[in-house]
Amino acid sequence: MDVTEGTFWFNFTIGKVAKKTTDSAIWQIAATANSTDYGMGFGYDDKDTGYPVGVKMLFYSEVSIAPPSPTVDWGLVPPGLDFGEGTASEQSLGADVTYIANGDYDEKVSSDDWAGGTYTATLDETGACDDAQEFALKAAVDGTLPGDGLVTKTPGTTIASGTITEESGKVESANTLWLKLASSFTTAEYSGTITYSVAEV
Repeated sequence: MDVTEGTFWFNFTIGKVAKKTTDSAIWQIAATANSTDYGMGFGYDDKDTGYPVGVKMLFYSEVSIAPPSPTVDWGLVPPGLDFGEGTASEQSLGADVTYIANGDYDEKVSSDDWAGGTYTATLDETGACDDAQEFALKAAVDGTLPGDGLVTKTPGTTIASGTITEESGKVESANTLWLKLASSFTTAEYSGTITYSVAEV
């Protein structure tokens, strides 16, 4: 730092939750240098993506589940099973879901159809389950049966929303699911995938 010429490098790593920019907001780096011989100098990054000068920070998010790939098992349930809090319809996810985001986000849940050997259980996104072999799911971040919260196929239904998280993320530890079955349903062991995801708002 005692030379009068040269290149000074400032290296840094952007954190996961470096705030997403919106509207005319920018990220910018500036520096001031003082010299006893030449006075003060000021400079800033001049990458220009329009006005004002600076760079945009895009949305970043991630979601993780611990323990990974938990199994939700309703066991043997009867055809015609309806949504009910504290009944055979209700099951806990049994895992922590951690969301990390650098801006406003939605917590989402989706499901595919479920396979049962030679049979298929079809996800009814309306929750009516009027036709044979249809099932429906509701989801919440706690143990309270929601009035809505019907699980849909990708991209899924929103069960909670949030804004920029801490670097360590926001942990949902009480995720709960409820199952509903059509009155006509073939007895078999059915399995499928329920996905927890995060989306930009």
